[in-house]
Amino acid sequence: MERIPKVFISYSWTTPQHEEWVIDLATRLCNHGVDVVIDKWSLKEGQDKYAFMEQMVTDEGIDRVLIICDKVYMDKANARIGGVGDETAIISSEVYNKVHQEKFIPIIAEKDANGKPYLPVFIKSRIYIDLSDEACYEREYEKLLRNIHNRPSFQKPSIGKPPEWLFDENMQHFKTRDAIRQLKDDQHRNPVRINGLFSYFTEAFCEELDQYRINDKVIEGKNIDDVIIENIENLKTMRDNYIEFLDIVTQNISFVGDRIASFFEQVYNYSLENKKQAYNELEYDHFRFLIWEMFLFSIVYFLRNEKYEEIKEMVNRTYFLKGDHYNTQSCSFIQFNPYIRSLDEIRNKRLDMRKYSLAADILISRERLPIFSKSSIVEADVLLCQLSYIWGQTEDKSWGFWWFPRTYVYSREGRVGIWSKLVSRRFCEKIKSLLGAENIDQIRNIAKNNDFGNEMRYNSSFECAPSICGVIRPDDIGSKP
Repeated sequence: MERIPKVFISYSWTTPQHEEWVIDLATRLCNHGVDVVIDKWSLKEGQDKYAFMEQMVTDEGIDRVLIICDKVYMDKANARIGGVGDETAIISSEVYNKVHQEKFIPIIAEKDANGKPYLPVFIKSRIYIDLSDEACYEREYEKLLRNIHNRPSFQKPSIGKPPEWLFDENMQHFKTRDAIRQLKDDQHRNPVRINGLFSYFTEAFCEELDQYRINDKVIEGKNIDDVIIENIENLKTMRDNYIEFLDIVTQNISFVGDRIASFFEQVYNYSLENKKQAYNELEYDHFRFLIWEMFLFSIVYFLRNEKYEEIKEMVNRTYFLKGDHYNTQSCSFIQFNPYIRSLDEIRNKRLDMRKYSLAADILISRERLPIFSKSSIVEADVLLCQLSYIWGQTEDKSWGFWWFPRTYVYSREGRVGIWSKLVSRRFCEKIKSLLGAENIDQIRNIAKNNDFGNEMRYNSSFECAPSICGVIRPDDIGSKP
C-alpha cells in the first residue's frame, strides 16, 4: 500500500470567511488522499502553540507545508507579528538553509488591485499555486494535488537505447538519415515535398545497400552462414530507418500502399543488381531476409493503424522482379517470402540447431516493441498466408503459390486475433475490401472457398497456422455488432 502524504497548512486567522476557505481546502485535500494537519483540527487546549508550529515545520514526516498567502499573512510574516510571525521565523530558517527544498509551497489566496499576489519576502522567489481566481482554481488545485502525490502532469521519459546506426562504424547512413530529417521537417513546413522525398529516400536506401554486398573475397576462409548472420545483424539499421520512413510517409501521403509496393519492387531489383556475376547464390540471402522482414513489418504497421486498403494494394498487384537469370518476371507478393537456404538449411544443420526455420527464429528475436511485437509479426504472417490464397494469381494451391507463414509456431494468441474479430459486423465493414468482398455474405463465402484446413504447417509440427475457418465458423462472421 502506498504511503499517504502528509501536509501542514500555515495561514492567518484573517476573517471567518478566510478561515472557512482554508478549512474547505483542507477538507478537499483529505478527500483526495492527503493527511492534512491544521491548527483547528490538531492543536488542543493546553498544548504549546510555538512547539506545535515548530514540530510541523521541521518534522520529516510532513511532506509539504502549504503557506496560505493573503494580505494579512504577508504583512504579519514580513513584520514577524503574532503566530504567523512565529511560524515565519521557523519556516524562513528552513527555507534559507535548504534552498533546494520543495517542502514549502506558497498558496495564493488573495491578490492586490493590480493582480499581484501577496507574497511574504522570504518566499517571494518560490513558484506558487494560485487558488485566488475561481476561473483557474480547478486547474491550479490539480497542480497542487499532483505535487503532493508526486504525480506530475509532465514526466521525464525513461532513457531509451541510442539508435544502432550510431555504433555502425563501418557503414554510412548519411543519405537515408538526411532524407528522414527532411521528411520530418517538411511534414510541418512544406508537405508538398513529401512525394519527392519518397523517391530520394528510396534511391538513398538502395545506394546504402551496396555497402553490404558480399563476394567471394569477403567469404574466403569463412562459413557463408556466419557472414550472412553478421550482415543481417548489421542491416538492422537499414530496417529501422525504413520503419521511421514508413511512419512519416503513411501520415502524409494518401493511398501510400502503391508507393510502398513500388519501393519493395525497386529495392528487390537493386539488391540483385549483380546477381548474374555472383559466385555463390547465397551471397544475397541477407538482402532476401531484409526485404522479407521489412515487408512483414509494413503489414504489422498497416494492421495496427487499420490501413487495410494499403495492405490490399501491396498484396493484390503484379510485381516485376528480376529472376534467376536476371530477366524480369511478373510475380506476386509471395516473392518477398523466400527460402533462406544459408540459414534454414546450411546453418541449421551445421550447428544442429533443430529449428523449424532458423530465419523465422531470428526474425522473431528482432521484434521492435511496442508495435512490432512477436504476436503482431505472427498475426501479419498468418494474414498474408490467407491473402495469398484469396488474391492468388493462379488456381494452383500447391507449394510455392502461397505465402507460408514461417513464424506461426512462435505465438498462439497473436496469430488468430484478426480472424476472431470477424464476428463483428463493424470490423467486417472495415476489412471486407481487403478480403475481396462487398458484404458479409461474400466474406463468409470467401472464408469457405479459401480454407486450407491444417495443411499450413511444418512437416514435423503438430500445430498449424489457421485459416479464417480455423478460428471462426463462417456462419458466425458478422453475427455481432
